[in-house]
Amino acid sequence: MQVFRLQWPELDAHVHVKAAEENPQVFDWFCTNLPTRSLQTHTVVAGYCLTSMSVPVRNPFPWTLDSLYQEDLVVLRPGRALLNMTIGNVVNLGFKWAEMTENMSYAVWSEVVPDDLPVLRKVGAAVWANMMSAEKRLIHVEFVAA
Repeated sequence: MQVFRLQWPELDAHVHVKAAEENPQVFDWFCTNLPTRSLQTHTVVAGYCLTSMSVPVRNPFPWTLDSLYQEDLVVLRPGRALLNMTIGNVVNLGFKWAEMTENMSYAVWSEVVPDDLPVLRKVGAAVWANMMSAEKRLIHVEFVAA
């Protein structure tokens, strides 16, 4: 099983990510773009989802989002990853870590391995607390080969 590592240096945490059954070609494509990194952010009103906006990629995204399998955020299992926008050589990604309330569908392409879900929840809670705090600090997320 091919995996990559999602890591947060400022939080001293990491998880392993594997391909989802749906859209495995997107996982394979993303792995050709490793390593890459961006700021870790969080959805604000739709529920609990770590988001990474404008993640740099070397290889442009070769599909249209409407050609990929999509899943509703409300029923998406925690740990599953979504891809919701591509612009040139950047992509926007999300990793659901708890309940979400927005009935929107996005392309699913990977998921955190089950043993690492407690770490994902811990990171999600820390990033959420950071987003809600008066003194925000920068938290980076790195996507690297495992």
